[in-house]
Amino acid sequence: MARVAAMTSEGVGRNRNYKVGAILFRKKHIYAAKSNTYKTRPFLADYSLYPNLHAESNCILSHGIDDCAGMDLLVTRVVGRHSTPTMAMPCPTCREVMMRAKLRNVFYTDWEGKIKCL
Repeated sequence: MARVAAMTSEGVGRNRNYKVGAILFRKKHIYAAKSNTYKTRPFLADYSLYPNLHAESNCILSHGIDDCAGMDLLVTRVVGRHSTPTMAMPCPTCREVMMRAKLRNVFYTDWEGKIKCL
């Protein structure tokens, strides 16, 4: 599902050549699925000079940062024509948002597309 969210992204990077998606879930229920975007959120200005919405922050903020305690988050990044999963480790700004949201676990894809836990 996170891969599907990533594929809906407008793409980021110098050539918009990669896309990131995230899902917020508890057990088998998905509460939010979002992708990265160049939109901004004033809330993120407290954590970064570049308050663009990364997929993981977008997911948390769309659900409500105070309503995420105990949930899990999965982040994936895809590249290329075949949407191959690759490294999606959350940045320091997103990690701050995740800590404030009190998530239980954060999962991400590594360079080989395997799921890792932060």
